[in-house]
Amino acid sequence: MPVHDKSVERRREPRVERRATVILAYGPNEKMEFEDALMLDCSGHGIRIELKRRLEVGASFLVKPSRGSTVMLRYKVRRCEAQGDGFIIGAEYCGFVSTGDATLDSDGVLKILLGT
Repeated sequence: MPVHDKSVERRREPRVERRATVILAYGPNEKMEFEDALMLDCSGHGIRIELKRRLEVGASFLVKPSRGSTVMLRYKVRRCEAQGDGFIIGAEYCGFVSTGDATLDSDGVLKILLGT
């Protein structure tokens, strides 16, 4: 059986280190819960956050990058590892929710997350 080497980068693109508080929404349908999470890094296709609770691999959640944002980005959990008092979650971008007829590519996702 091959040994998993964590030093080998398997991402499609490099992540940009950015520590920022984001609003996370998760849970089934209208029973979503909201809480603050710490974004550690991001790219146009993924995000890594620190959260107080575990999210199951395969679960979906929404990220609102800032309190004034009208866009919520949808992610799917790919990794969840216990660290200290919380969990480090790696997730893949899956789409967005917005008012209006907006379109968003990976560059647009990164700009939203970085606040540029």
